[in-house]
Order: sequence, then structure tokens, then C-alpha cells
Amino acid sequence: MTYKSSKPATGTDTAQGKRGPIATVIVHVLFAALMYLAVAVAIGGVNSIRHAPTEKSITAGVVALVVGSIFAVVIGAVWYLLFVIEPRREAYAARMVALHPGAPWMQNEMWAKRIVTDRANLGLTIFLWVWSIGWCGGLWLIWNANGHRILASARDSWVETLIFPLFPIAGVLGILAAIGATRIWFRDGPSTLRIDTLPGYMGETFRGVVTVRMPEPVPLEIEAACERLSYRTSIDGKGRRRKIWKTTTVWSHTARIAAGDLMPVLKGVVSIPIEVPLPRRYMPSGLGADGAGVQWMLYVRDVRRADVDGSRHYAAQFSIPVFERHRSR
Repeated sequence: MTYKSSKPATGTDTAQGKRGPIATVIVHVLFAALMYLAVAVAIGGVNSIRHAPTEKSITAGVVALVVGSIFAVVIGAVWYLLFVIEPRREAYAARMVALHPGAPWMQNEMWAKRIVTDRANLGLTIFLWVWSIGWCGGLWLIWNANGHRILASARDSWVETLIFPLFPIAGVLGILAAIGATRIWFRDGPSTLRIDTLPGYMGETFRGVVTVRMPEPVPLEIEAACERLSYRTSIDGKGRRRKIWKTTTVWSHTARIAAGDLMPVLKGVVSIPIEVPLPRRYMPSGLGADGAGVQWMLYVRDVRRADVDGSRHYAAQFSIPVFERHRSR
């Protein structure tokens, strides 16, 4: 299946998605207001702990301090990503366009350094902990303020008796999922792809080496895939717009790697040789500012089934540069 691109396959499209000065000010004000609320909750928790007349007030103060602090960190991290990391990334891409014309893969800093690190498990772990702590903390604050009313309402209605336990159960499941993700992160750690062929040209072979923490070599499966990311805009009953994303696999190639082909680097660390033939006449790597476009991915995963306790085995994914040779000249 072959597709033709209607625009250059650059790593980013910096001409779109620019905020105007008024929109930027509004976003800054919004972040400042959210940060003020989070800090106020944390400070309120500190004051409750310092001047608590009862043990119940101390517990509520601790919960408020933890929840407020977590949300303050998350809000600050999002602001730093949007207004420090992203402008720095765009500036780097613009500089690479001038230094390396006709080489769009150089606009991606990880590709330019030939090192791509998979930290998806870490991001999932952080999200699960933040969500679980925030959810449980919010439930505790509600219970601390209205616990007697909740019990009285549950006694009067069997429907509410069945519904109320679902909220703490969701919190417990979230904490269990966060613990499982943390175990996986400490077991596998980040995986690193070192690119040998920069870029991978269509009709040729993409080569690299994946380094991962693995106490015992196991058989693996590698998959190279060309994926098209698209979305459609949906409008709900209140007139709010949201994007519904769709990922379509246009092409893929799967191969097995025997446990004996993994090369030990250090104690408990192995390197996985990657050698994938690429097809001809497909769309090159390129995502626009809205996130839509084409991405080439490399998936590395354990071929064994999950453990008895349900925890999954090793899996990693990397974005790889794939282009047509005649377009890079």
C-alpha cells in the first residue's frame, strides 16, 4: 500500500500552531491561577497540621499538603514543557534547517545524536502515581467533610450503597497499577536505541542496537512499522470540540531474535542487534504541528506470555527516521 505525501516530511512544522501575544498572556494567567490554587491548598494543609485541634484535622492537613504539592509540581512541569522545552526544541529544529538543508532528520535532536531513549514506562508510572494519590486524596477530603452524610445517604438508598464503594475501589486499583508499573520500571529501566544508519532509506536496511537491562536473555520479537496518525474532530452536546485520534498501520515487518543472539554488555545488561529491511515507495517520517502525519516505529518485545501474576514482560518502542534517498539530496 503506497501513499504520497502532500507536504515536506520534516520532523516538525513550526509555521503552524503559534500562539499570539494575547493567547500567550491568557495561558500564563491560567497557569498562574492554577498554581496559586495548588499552593494555597498545600499551605492550608501546613496550617492545619500546625494548629490542628484534633487528630482528624492533622490527617486532613497531611492529605491537603500532599495533594496540593503534587498538583503544584504537575502544573509547573506542564508550564516548563510548554514554555521552555518546546521553544528550545523549535529553536534547535530551525538551527538544524539552516545547518543541514535537505536533511529533515537532523531537526530531531535524538535522531541527530543517533540515540533514542524509550521512557514510556516512566511516564506511565508517574501518571498512575499522580492520578492515584490525587484521587485517593480527593476522596479522603470529601469523606472527612461529609462522611456522616454519605453514610446516611447510603442507608436510605441501595443504589448509592452499591455506587459509593466503586470510588475507593478505583483508588485501590490505581495504586496497585502504579505499584506494578514501578516494579516494571525498576526491573527494565529505560531502553536505548543507537542508530547506525542515519537515516534509514526506503528500499535499504535500517540498522541499530538496543541496549536494555535484562538479567537473563530471552527470545524477542522486533517489528518495524509505518503508521499514519490522523484525527477527526467531534463536537459533544455542549458544543465542545475534541480530537479523536486514529493510528493506521500502513506497513510492518516482524522478525524474531533468539536469546542466544543477544550480546551481554555488562552484568544484567544486553545489546539487541537490529536489522530491518525497509520497503520502497512509502511515505517518509513527518508529523505536523497538530501531531498528524506519518511516523516510523520500532517495537521490541518479549515473545513469551505474561507471568503467572499477570505482569507483562519486556517491551519498548522507538521512533526511527525513515526517508527516501532521492529526497535527502
